[in-house]
Amino acid sequence: MYNKIFKNHPYTEYNSTVESIKKIASDKLDELHKKYFNPDRLTLLMVGDLSPEEMYNLANTYYGNWNTDSNSPEIINVPPVGEFKSREIKIFTDNDYNECTINIGFAPFNDISPAEEEAVSILNYILAGSALTSRMGIELRDKQGLVYGIKSELWERSDNIGYWKFNTKTAPENTAKVIKGIFGEIKKFLKEGASDDEIMKAKERKLGLLPFYVETPDDVAQIVFASIKDKRSLEFFDGKIDRINSVTQEDLLRVAKKYFTLDRFIIVIDGPIEERSLDGLLEEL
Repeated sequence: MYNKIFKNHPYTEYNSTVESIKKIASDKLDELHKKYFNPDRLTLLMVGDLSPEEMYNLANTYYGNWNTDSNSPEIINVPPVGEFKSREIKIFTDNDYNECTINIGFAPFNDISPAEEEAVSILNYILAGSALTSRMGIELRDKQGLVYGIKSELWERSDNIGYWKFNTKTAPENTAKVIKGIFGEIKKFLKEGASDDEIMKAKERKLGLLPFYVETPDDVAQIVFASIKDKRSLEFFDGKIDRINSVTQEDLLRVAKKYFTLDRFIIVIDGPIEERSLDGLLEEL
């Protein structure tokens, strides 16, 4: 699924192979170390029970005299991913397993925006964020007993490229039912949106989790590092409460229509199921 979605893109063109790993030699590792472990490109972040002056002195003790003879490596911008135009189901028969694994990937995007973050999170919570409380969890697990759990997310790299994906497992004879159930809940959401009660409960859940984001110095360091990396204000996290509360029904529908590309997707199933057993399913989705 991943290779199809990112066909002819660097994400899939430079995968490791047995042969490439065996060719790695110590002199190549030394070259990489000299090239990329470079003080000209270093950001050192320190979080803990020290004053700024103490942190500066500590960092200066260990890194203050670090010099290098090599030039800073060139920054290479990741190219945009090409358009994904097909609707496809691919089956890999594997009789060593009792269940079928289902992966669904929708068309990729090059413009995943930080501004969408909270709407995406609330949308996912309502639709498939929990096997116990989400729409898909209640329908496919509680009501129909077809799955034990389901995973859903807008997967993305740091360069704003990504796609929405689903993952679940089920018995071979229930594979088509589960796939149709996932698409059915997506279509229902696109048609009806979310109720006020669903949105309120999702927001309460997201707000209730905020203290757990900053429990440890490591948590704080990760948030600050992400802000620096993404060129955001260091106060960006502090505005998360307002951004969660400001999400509207229209925001949820907008991101749902953007990322659930019902005319462009790929479904990959592996497990004890015959290759032609889902013929005709595409026409039903």
